[in-house]
Amino acid sequence: MKRMAGIAHLYSAVLVSYPAGGGENSVHSVENAWLLLVRLLSLDPRPFVSSILLDSVLKVCGKRLAEVYSKQFWKLMQLCKDEFLSKVEAVTPEGHDGGATQRLKIFLDDCIKKKGVPLPAGHIDKTFWAA
Repeated sequence: MKRMAGIAHLYSAVLVSYPAGGGENSVHSVENAWLLLVRLLSLDPRPFVSSILLDSVLKVCGKRLAEVYSKQFWKLMQLCKDEFLSKVEAVTPEGHDGGATQRLKIFLDDCIKKKGVPLPAGHIDKTFWAA
């Protein structure tokens, strides 16, 4: 699970990163991050996996997606909280605490309440390449 979360973090970072040389979009643009998020939400949830992937993508791409897609992003966050989390909880086996699902739920609650997504850990601004 740690390897999968690491790969999701890495790919998400590539999707929202700014290329060297001051370009606005990399080959894998923020539009692909939006598609990844929407496709994750449209899949049938899998125990543990869905929560971990969604949490990784939202924590790394969420700030940039909120800037680009504003109202649509917040509607999708609310949908994720209201509908997707209940589907994930329904497929989680008995006896498991659903730690990843609880972390995702707390993250979604905080973001929706504050109407903002925090910058991901290790964020490098696009002005980094200008130095």
